[in-house]
Amino acid sequence: MDCGSIDGNSGNGGSNGGDGGSNGSSGVDVAAILEEHNKARQEVGVPDLAWDEGVALAAQQWAAELASSGCNLEHGGADGLGQNLYWKAPVQLNSAEDRAAVQSGT
Repeated sequence: MDCGSIDGNSGNGGSNGGDGGSNGSSGVDVAAILEEHNKARQEVGVPDLAWDEGVALAAQQWAAELASSGCNLEHGGADGLGQNLYWKAPVQLNSAEDRAAVQSGT
């Protein structure tokens, strides 16, 4: 099974240095995402979140472990941290069975 590309090294070519800046492995602007997320949290009266590079690295390593073991979603030993597991597959509804189901309305 192909789980997609997961880079287990979050510092691949760069690091955000723990300040919530750009993540070097994916080019994601963590600071911008965190800012928008915290705006939504403030609207409902819950405290802001802060970026933790150690937690991010542990999460990336666990994702890589899951990917290398057949994509079975399992919670790891997160030592007091919550884990949200997510898996997505590409939608490829182009088989004869898929077309028949769409055309029949079932």
